[in-house]
Amino acid sequence: MKFYAEFNTDKIIREKYFQDLSYKGIIVEVGGATPEFLSMSKHFQENGWRSIIIEPNPMFAELQRQSGNEVYQYACSDENKNNVDFTVITKNVGAMEGVITDHSYSSLYLKKGYSDLLKTDREYREERKIKVDVKRLGDILDELSINNVDILSIDTEGWEIEVMNGIDVEKTNVKLVVMENLMHYQFYTEYMESIGYTLRERIEHNYIYTKKDQ
Repeated sequence: MKFYAEFNTDKIIREKYFQDLSYKGIIVEVGGATPEFLSMSKHFQENGWRSIIIEPNPMFAELQRQSGNEVYQYACSDENKNNVDFTVITKNVGAMEGVITDHSYSSLYLKKGYSDLLKTDREYREERKIKVDVKRLGDILDELSINNVDILSIDTEGWEIEVMNGIDVEKTNVKLVVMENLMHYQFYTEYMESIGYTLRERIEHNYIYTKKDQ
């Protein structure tokens, strides 16, 4: 089997939590970026899972469409808004002709930890604004009539808690959440515990949570 995610996170999730290869689940990837490079969902999609990509960057969303993926072009937060500024950071790192890296920093706006990193990041090249629509993750899933998610992957450059706050986990059963926590903030885990999730392990800055009763 082939794996794609950073730090082999998809491989670890597969081997520890979804060992039954006959099972075909649903993975939702918020901040899906490109179809293959550091993808958390591609392995599962290739093995028969339904893979739902949520990606606001129109260039990345189009690449996902061209690959035949199920993609919804939104930024996610805890409220719905239209025509909102989204900051795109370009880095000259050789991947995808220099438009992405594993920490692209692109987000609704740069939060302090990320803006501080950019000040010392020699690979930083350009910053520009685009307009995007923002939608609560729960509303997207409701429109798709999805109330069970096996894996929810969130990589939104500091907006991960707002994404989680946009879904009612009492209404939508999310078995496993893998969340980027680049700054290793303790409040990420405190928040997840407050909504019924336990930190199972940390793979570099990817934190894996499952429901406490699982």
